[in-house]
Amino acid sequence: MRCVQTMRRQADIIGYCNKPQNCIAFAIGASRDKAVMRQINRSGGKGWQPYGGGNGRIAGTADCLNEGREAFRLIVARRPVQASLLPVACFRVVMNSFRPFWRNGQDP
Repeated sequence: MRCVQTMRRQADIIGYCNKPQNCIAFAIGASRDKAVMRQINRSGGKGWQPYGGGNGRIAGTADCLNEGREAFRLIVARRPVQASLLPVACFRVVMNSFRPFWRNGQDP
């Protein structure tokens, strides 16, 4: 139940930020739930770009929460775990707006 409430809250925030009268760029931390991990695994290793000047990689895709109607960009940063003997990676996930918004042709 708590996860559903969090997702509704995130969907409400994204909807509010994307309203034409608000035009707010956003970045929201996301959980690594089953749906997000499916998106990560679906790429099959394609689309990962170097990130952070080391072994880190970054990838992104368009996504939408079940609780909302607004699309957003899902960005995943992957870094290898230093203390592991196995090929294990640590993932950080962020939802953000597709682009900076412009009001009346001006920078925000």
